[in-house]
Amino acid sequence: MPTLTFPVTALDGAIERSLQDLRVRKRARKTFEWHQAALRSLREHLGRQQISEPKDITLAQVQDWLAALQTEDSVTGAVRAASTIQTYARSARLLCLFGAARGSGRHALRERHRAQSQPPPSPDR
Repeated sequence: MPTLTFPVTALDGAIERSLQDLRVRKRARKTFEWHQAALRSLREHLGRQQISEPKDITLAQVQDWLAALQTEDSVTGAVRAASTIQTYARSARLLCLFGAARGSGRHALRERHRAQSQPPPSPDR
C-alpha cells in the first residue's frame, strides 16, 4: 500500500522546529507528546483556513481554534475543561514565540504575550 505524503509547509517546518527545541531542552516525554498533539490540532485547524505560513497566524484564528476545542468532544468523548483549553493555548504560544525568536516575523500571539507580561502603567497621583 503506498504511503500518503502531504505537502510540507512553512507551518509544518515551524512546528517541527519548535518540537525539536523541546527535545533539545530535554522536556518530559508527556510534555513533548502534549505539545505535539496540540500543535497537530492547530495545524489542522489553520490548514482548513488555508494558512501555511507561521507569520500569517492571527490571534483571531487561534481564538477561533480554542473556541472550537471547547465545543468539540475530546478523544475520550468528554467536553474539554477550561484548564485543558489553556494548555492548548500554551502550545500555540510556544509555536509563535519560538518562531518569532527564530526571526520568522511578527506573530499576533507574541505581541499579545508581550503586552500581558508588561506591568500595567502606574496611575498618576
